[in-house]
Amino acid sequence: MNMHYPLASSIVLDPARTQLLKAMKAAGLNKIWLHGYFYGHMASSLSDMVEAKSILEQLGFEVGIMNVPFNHQGNALNPDDPDMQLTLPDTWKYRIDRHGDPVYYCAEIEANMITDQIAAMEVLRDAGFTDIFLDDDTRQGNWSPEIEGSFSEESIVEFNEKWGRSESRESLSRRIEQKETSEILKEWMIFNSAKVTAFMKAVSLPGIRIGHMIMPDGDERQGLDVVAMQQAIPACMFRVGEHQYSDRAYGNPKGRALGYISTQKHLNRIGKEFAYSETTVFPDRALSADNLAFKAKMAVVAGISNIMFMSGTAVIAEDNWSVIQQELPKLQELEGYLAACEPEFPVHLVYSTHPVYQEPLETPTLATLAGLPVKPVRGTEKTPAGDILLVFGDYKLDEEWEPQLQGYKKVILDAAAARRNPERLNGQGGENIHVWNHEVGTASQEAEAAMLRELLQADEWEFPWLTAGDNVLLVWLKDSRRVLLVNLDEKEQACQLRYSGARQDVSVPSLAYRLLSL
Repeated sequence: MNMHYPLASSIVLDPARTQLLKAMKAAGLNKIWLHGYFYGHMASSLSDMVEAKSILEQLGFEVGIMNVPFNHQGNALNPDDPDMQLTLPDTWKYRIDRHGDPVYYCAEIEANMITDQIAAMEVLRDAGFTDIFLDDDTRQGNWSPEIEGSFSEESIVEFNEKWGRSESRESLSRRIEQKETSEILKEWMIFNSAKVTAFMKAVSLPGIRIGHMIMPDGDERQGLDVVAMQQAIPACMFRVGEHQYSDRAYGNPKGRALGYISTQKHLNRIGKEFAYSETTVFPDRALSADNLAFKAKMAVVAGISNIMFMSGTAVIAEDNWSVIQQELPKLQELEGYLAACEPEFPVHLVYSTHPVYQEPLETPTLATLAGLPVKPVRGTEKTPAGDILLVFGDYKLDEEWEPQLQGYKKVILDAAAARRNPERLNGQGGENIHVWNHEVGTASQEAEAAMLRELLQADEWEFPWLTAGDNVLLVWLKDSRRVLLVNLDEKEQACQLRYSGARQDVSVPSLAYRLLSL
């Protein structure tokens, strides 16, 4: 396991911060990513970066660079810093949204910006920096289920010429607002995603290993086609999105489950070899040290061996690193459990069919918190069928789900999914289609978990699952005949594990884990 953290050169060069750096090292950090090129200017002078690199290497750190190439909407780096420079160079352009308004402070992908970015990469590379991550501002939209992109006049002209269309900003906006599932909107997403991928390719200079920090839950709607990026840059590093940056968002079972599911979504498409976590606190001190450490554990549970702590341009305090240091043995223990074999997920949960449907970004957490060995799947990913497919919510089971849909032993649609897919009902969609006459999300987690388990009790499944206990994640390590139970709740959970006709009672302490043999 390797642990990472972005940091300003000024912090490294400040003699008063030497103890902080030592605390980071004691907490297990291997690599510092110095702030580099921020949307048109260097975050520090090049000489300061080079000096900071030398100091860090003497302390035993590896050193990379983290760039923020496009900038974010608003001040997403440090809202507590009123002096933060946010504006773009005068020679750059702001991205335009579908209403014709500039998206401050996000850059348009255009020739002047790309030229400056390439020049900055050359300077950094020639100064000895060869590993460079691009922050999650490297996209064409913000966190939203809506299809976005660059709606500047130049961009729309280019789209029409490339795809043989005659669209305007108004016509594209109308299609998006009406939630069309037209080929035009699919082409619009391909077009905007290709611009981001081309930018990535342009700045991936010889001698540089590049990475992309994917926005949490991000996909082609925001111009993020990670499969295309991998094809263009085979060794590209990816930080997979987790979200849930504060105690308010993360300090409950649902928030912890959402972070885990967001990670799973991206790992489906990019794999684990080049994956880094997004173990973020934002804004400063919004997430407690204990929750930050738990976030790191959940990244390891998801199978990620590169833990990337982040905090905008604020600095995670020394006392927080002490907590990470205390939890380091547990992080290493978890990594050992997961390194033994690849987890199996025979239960699949629909989180999308195709981005053109503009489906919710927030995925139902019921199955995860009910202790099923589940992972989220998308129709376009063509994931081989498992035992059970759960469709909870307003998701369309169109042709993207063929032919794998028929490979599941049971496909369970809740009431909302049944309303969306009437053509799949009454035997028309196959004998494996079953309707649960309840809409997920309209009752408590505990009540819905009990109802879901009752549905599953009718069959004898060949995988382990919990028949009692709430808010406990189950990871099936099939080849080593073990299961890992992780309690996402702040109270102890009494669970019952069912597998191969046998039942096993087990108690999992608050925010702890248990490894059981089958």
